[in-house]
Amino acid sequence: WSWASPSSPSKGWSWTEPSSPEELPRELLVHHLAGSFAQTVKWWVAQDMAPAPETVARYYMMVVKM
Repeated sequence: WSWASPSSPSKGWSWTEPSSPEELPRELLVHHLAGSFAQTVKWWVAQDMAPAPETVARYYMMVVKM
């Protein structure tokens, strides 16, 4: 993903959109996965850790693979 500075202040920013998932910025993927994992753990704790950790891990992997 590449950003280009505006040629004039009124035109704003432009970027090249990725044509495949492999072209997404790695930092974006890391932040997304870390955030969704943290929210999964938060959900699990709010559920009084009722599902086994292995079950929650399977849930998370199923969501990530969607």
